[in-house]
Amino acid sequence: MDEKNLHSPALLNWYNIQPPQIGKNFQTNKHWLIQLDNHLILNGIPLNIQQGALIGAIEYQDIIITASKNEIMLLTAQGELIEHLSKMHGIPENIQRLGIKQEQLVVQTDHKTYLADDNFIEWQTIHDSKIEWATAEPLNVDQQRQLLQYSGEGVKLERVILDLHSGRILGNWGVYLMDLMAVLFLLLSLMGVWMWSWRKRHHKSPVASSNR
Repeated sequence: MDEKNLHSPALLNWYNIQPPQIGKNFQTNKHWLIQLDNHLILNGIPLNIQQGALIGAIEYQDIIITASKNEIMLLTAQGELIEHLSKMHGIPENIQRLGIKQEQLVVQTDHKTYLADDNFIEWQTIHDSKIEWATAEPLNVDQQRQLLQYSGEGVKLERVILDLHSGRILGNWGVYLMDLMAVLFLLLSLMGVWMWSWRKRHHKSPVASSNR
């Protein structure tokens, strides 16, 4: 029981425990990728990679490409980092969307859309609406279940049971209430013993009365 942790959002909120911030979820043909705080999780497995707020994720040939506002990451299908691109490598700044057009990477900034070459070195502006943009999708039930194990330590079941028993789960007033109930229970027990003793002393058995 001591090892079991509870992750109910209502319970975490009651104990003032803040769960990790869940970012956007992006689905590709074979993978799904989401962000908890600044950490990436690929197919339910956490990666030892941090990135700014995730804007998009796509499959490009045999690799996965993720983008945040000012950085692009190239990952293997297993989530290993191949390359980390930033503005020092010439990528456009203030990326708003990530997409693909005819097997080439496309990003959209505040005002322009750029098409990358095969080596992600040269970026040219384009004016084209036929682009497959990465779009965030809601998590399904199985994905939500997989993420539970990464939603922080949660609250130990033993702590909840002890707090319920002592009244601490309701704060100081809960403790006072449980103490009051304990005193009332003790008084009721004492009154029960007194009433039983009184009835025993004042009520004679029928056998004893007939013998007189």
